[in-house]
Amino acid sequence: MLLSFILLLPLGVLGALSVLPTMAPDMLIFDLMGQGRMATTAAIMVLLILLFLLRRWILLLMAGFLLYYNLTIMMTLTPVPPAMLAENGKPLANLRVMSFNSYHYNSDPTAAAAVIRNINPDVILFVEFYPDVRASLDTALSDLYPYRYPGDKPSRYAWGVFSKYPWQGHGRNDQDPVVPLPDTKQNAVHVTLNVNGQPVDLVGTHAYSPRSEYRLGLRDSVLRALGHYVRSLENPVIVAGDMNTTPWQPALRDMQNTGLLNNTEGVLPTTLSWPAENPWPLRLPIDQILLSRQFCAAQKHAAPYAGSDHLPVYADVMVCGR
Repeated sequence: MLLSFILLLPLGVLGALSVLPTMAPDMLIFDLMGQGRMATTAAIMVLLILLFLLRRWILLLMAGFLLYYNLTIMMTLTPVPPAMLAENGKPLANLRVMSFNSYHYNSDPTAAAAVIRNINPDVILFVEFYPDVRASLDTALSDLYPYRYPGDKPSRYAWGVFSKYPWQGHGRNDQDPVVPLPDTKQNAVHVTLNVNGQPVDLVGTHAYSPRSEYRLGLRDSVLRALGHYVRSLENPVIVAGDMNTTPWQPALRDMQNTGLLNNTEGVLPTTLSWPAENPWPLRLPIDQILLSRQFCAAQKHAAPYAGSDHLPVYADVMVCGR
């Protein structure tokens, strides 16, 4: 009896960590609990094994329900069915796109350049792209990426776009990709890539990290605005960046539904990108690559360590509809 009571305590804590975040997701404490749902699930699995070995069948059933509950929430939903192939049965375009929070305290830009060169993406969205990191990567990768933002002069802009394909910005001029997001205090990046004659829009963001109730509200407002912004675009759209939330959180789910976007994760998120120094189960998938309905195939991966507190993420995507 005493052992069952002792085992009930961690089960109760894990139950609270599982259920409470769904009750008030706009509160900071519950948002943070929800972000850690994958670690909660891992702890439930360990407890399940222990309960099985101890033959505590009722508690095992309760833990099994919690596991099912968490897995159901974390499953990545795709609100729009994939597009069909073009009439000739071939894709309109294939791209490898990378999103990388390069971190303004990046400890090893040389390693970042090596990782990028090895993966060889067609286009890269950088956030926290500070001058020292930008200068190093600009020199190391100029042979691969002739179309780069910022330009040849050092800049303090925190955005960066490196591309093998020509692009047109949607900011103050066609060389400026920075656009304001309506009803927010934050900008986004928007370029139209010319992929062998097929236009593809790349929209990038770096949402606020939820370090306070105020910043949590700002993050959610950015994601709401981004969903409305990309829904108005006609070309195939890739939305990428550090969104400071996981795919199963309501803020990102709502953005996907509003923007008619699919997540490049599989049934369950596996590209856990932050903090990069943590072991896999203790990282969070907060760096996203989302696709509009014109894409019919995608496979997302996490790249090796590249000197940042985030791992780069990249996806091979296929455009099949206009």
